[in-house]
Amino acid sequence: MDRIEYVRWATLKDLDRIYSLAQEHTKELGYISRPVIERAIRERECIVVDISSNIVGFAKFHKTRQRITTLYSICVSKDYRGKGFGKAMIQFLQEHNHRNIQLKCPTDNESNNFYKHLGFKLYATVPGKKRSLNIWRTF
Repeated sequence: MDRIEYVRWATLKDLDRIYSLAQEHTKELGYISRPVIERAIRERECIVVDISSNIVGFAKFHKTRQRITTLYSICVSKDYRGKGFGKAMIQFLQEHNHRNIQLKCPTDNESNNFYKHLGFKLYATVPGKKRSLNIWRTF
């Protein structure tokens, strides 16, 4: 198993790799524009998994005034899935005062199993633009 050197806050130096990962996974994530990623980095709302100076995962989120962290995107490169990197990003957020996490995930996406495994609770299922969405929460 690869060793996680660290999960850390994203910097502008990571922008190209994060954008590339997002483009590789548009089916799962939808389209994420470069300016949206850049803004998330500048506002400290993006983290990365760095393996031997290679960005293999990222998460983009926003914390509301109600102290709910909405997780908009979480992605791990296909070659690195199943090794604990997604879990490490969720733990990083929780350790940095993002304990109340909420997200929406298409009902037919295999990531639902990931959220359930991490202890997220299925709050509701709602209609989406193209497919139904599960709302998962840690609270």
